[in-house]
Amino acid sequence: MLVLAILSLVLASISSTLARPAPVPATVLAARGPPAVGPRKTRSYGYQPIRWLTRFGGEVVADGSIDLEWTGGSGQGYEVYFIPQWPELEQYYPVDIVSTTDTSYKWRAPKIDEYPQGTTFILAVNDVVSGIGSAWYDVTQLQDFVEDKEFEDQEAGSLFGFFHL
Repeated sequence: MLVLAILSLVLASISSTLARPAPVPATVLAARGPPAVGPRKTRSYGYQPIRWLTRFGGEVVADGSIDLEWTGGSGQGYEVYFIPQWPELEQYYPVDIVSTTDTSYKWRAPKIDEYPQGTTFILAVNDVVSGIGSAWYDVTQLQDFVEDKEFEDQEAGSLFGFFHL
């Protein structure tokens, strides 16, 4: 009985040693250099991840025109939308911009009076093919929703918005 117990301990020790990968010294890792970087594809579908090409500047100007452009995905279609959010808002809902097979769209942002002061937007694009993992969408960081600065400057220089001083 004691022999069986010792034998099982020895076998367990050997199998756990074999299951662990051998450590790689730091000098070997440094000599290999950084890992190869190339276009990332999902394993099961082979699609390039969807990524925004548009460089967002941290704000969406009310009633302004924005050239939205993205790359990747299945090519079978895309849904572009924004998610408005503001203080005290309890639930966020997406607002559709366009469904298209193109990889670009000229979008006219909402007017300033359509959302409360302090609103921010997240813009998103996703592939119509579902289930392709993290490659199926891309989102922006928070974008402040602001009034056109030119309009503000013109309004500040006029009396009641009609007569210039």
